Amino acid sequence: MLKQYMLKKNKEFNYVYRHSSTVSSDYLVLLYVKNRMGPKIGFSVSKKLGNAVTRNRIKRIFREAVRKCFPLLEPKYSYVFLARAKAAKADSNVIHAEMLKLLSKADLLRKESGYEKSSAEADPLLPN
Repeated sequence: MLKQYMLKKNKEFNYVYRHSSTVSSDYLVLLYVKNRMGPKIGFSVSKKLGNAVTRNRIKRIFREAVRKCFPLLEPKYSYVFLARAKAAKADSNVIHAEMLKLLSKADLLRKESGYEKSSAEADPLLPN
């Protein structure tokens, strides 16, 4: 994922935290808010989830999952993905499926992408 699409500054994260809408699952939480620029994406992993190695592994998995679904994202939004405890033990396929499920639930996937809410429910990669 290109650096121009990353949320980096504390004030950018704080803006999303204060003004966002939220959807969640067992593995992660998605906070999103409309912005004036293209898509901006950030990740947050608490120290409660493990040491630095574990937290960085989770962030790498998140970045890879976002890279796969980046063309499907609705532009003009800022996204922050928060890791939950189950994310520390999950593999990249589960995280990718959960991201698609949350983005679909929040109606943040491009309409022309062909990924609909009904196909999210029928996706065999999604955990029940």
